[in-house]
Amino acid sequence: MGNVLILLCTAVFAAREWAAAGDAAKLNVLCGSSMSEPVKKVADAFQRDTGVQVELTLGGCEVLFPQVELGAPADVFVGHAPFADKLKEKGLREDRLVVLGALRPTLVVAKGNPKGIHSLADLGREGIRVGLPDARYSTCGEMFEKGTGDAHLLEGITQRVVYTSRAHQELATALRTDNVDAVIVWNFIAAMHRDFFDELPMEITFPSAEVFATTVSKARNAEAAHRFLDYLERSDSKAVFVGMGYGQPETAGALKPAKLTLYCAAGVQKPIDELMAVFKARHPGVEFETVYQGSGALLTQIELTKTGDLYVAGDDFFMKTAQDRGLMANAAQFAVFTPVLATPKGNPAKLTSFQDLTKPGIRLGLGDDKIAAVGHVARAYLERLGLWTEIGKNVVVTTPTVDQLAIQCASGNLDAAIIWDATAWQFKNRLDVVAKGDENSRVGVPIGVLNSSVQREAADAFLQLAVSPEAAPILQRHGFVPAPKDGKK
Repeated sequence: MGNVLILLCTAVFAAREWAAAGDAAKLNVLCGSSMSEPVKKVADAFQRDTGVQVELTLGGCEVLFPQVELGAPADVFVGHAPFADKLKEKGLREDRLVVLGALRPTLVVAKGNPKGIHSLADLGREGIRVGLPDARYSTCGEMFEKGTGDAHLLEGITQRVVYTSRAHQELATALRTDNVDAVIVWNFIAAMHRDFFDELPMEITFPSAEVFATTVSKARNAEAAHRFLDYLERSDSKAVFVGMGYGQPETAGALKPAKLTLYCAAGVQKPIDELMAVFKARHPGVEFETVYQGSGALLTQIELTKTGDLYVAGDDFFMKTAQDRGLMANAAQFAVFTPVLATPKGNPAKLTSFQDLTKPGIRLGLGDDKIAAVGHVARAYLERLGLWTEIGKNVVVTTPTVDQLAIQCASGNLDAAIIWDATAWQFKNRLDVVAKGDENSRVGVPIGVLNSSVQREAADAFLQLAVSPEAAPILQRHGFVPAPKDGKK
């Protein structure tokens, strides 16, 4: 009886301490350790955009759940099934539930599958060393034991288990250090280590555990909690989970499975990568195969292969050329580029204008005007300024992509390079911009659907996302200027 009283007093005291520690100016988020990385990333963005301070408490869901019961300061709970139901049963959460992804048990082996493992049954072979999540503490381990038990495989596999852990990263480390031959981990761990692991098919279909976020019933900062749930529900936030390997449950209105081949000018890669992640979060069955090169090189490849679904060019010239050659079904501008004169940080050659490029001894880099859009535009601009012939003696490097040009300049191999404004912004810690092209030098950045596309519905949907207002903040995050709605540059 005395022990029971001590425990009750300890719980009451802890609850009072937690209540005193609650700070209404903060957003307290209890987050299951399996979801920590994407939640940290989204929480950082939320804090930056809203000014609301986010305090994360990480731990196993089975550890965080009783903390909510005892009154720990908590506004939002991020976890996985079955803890949404457990919170609901105890009246500890609001009805609203934001589904962020899905966890599922995954069988992984070292790259190349050196032990020739092809099924769960193979885990019971003589000499195979298996690592498993501890079913006493891990939902994944519990799922695995039940599934393989029902399939009469568990006994044979258990005989080969040489390592168990409640931490999936520890299982991954055991596999990477050759202490085991195969492990069962959540799918996001397999994705995180995809360069080192192969994921294998299994003869059992395991249920998935939904990843969710919800507001705690007694949230001290309910307004901020609701704003955070709104933020998590955004497609770009869900894209963070998809990008880190968390499976996405079926989405209402999602397109049917499709694989899109996208040819993209190298200078536009960063925002296109993010737009693809947003699109995949919304349409989990759609995959992308991407080719990044200079706009002209991509156009040649498209014309030769007569395959592909989407083309993103670095300027209007290459898109118009593709249209004139009958390669495009439709196209639209989604951003605007301006050529700029960039120098290594500190501007060691003391350049101030495009005219300075004619000075003796200046090491100038340009894009290849037949391959790279930035090269084509730079040449046209310099010709208009009457400088093209004179600066020829100073051109020491031409590159097929704008990124390669920026790297050469940032490394000090050049005194100057003409690159895009967005590229200069991405290299702002290593480059200075000393001059900008005039308004007439600005060019549209177009995206178009190819006539060769066999996935027109998905290709059209991606084009619509790229030109929508939703794309604007993504473009701006990477230093791009969204295209004006009136189509003017």
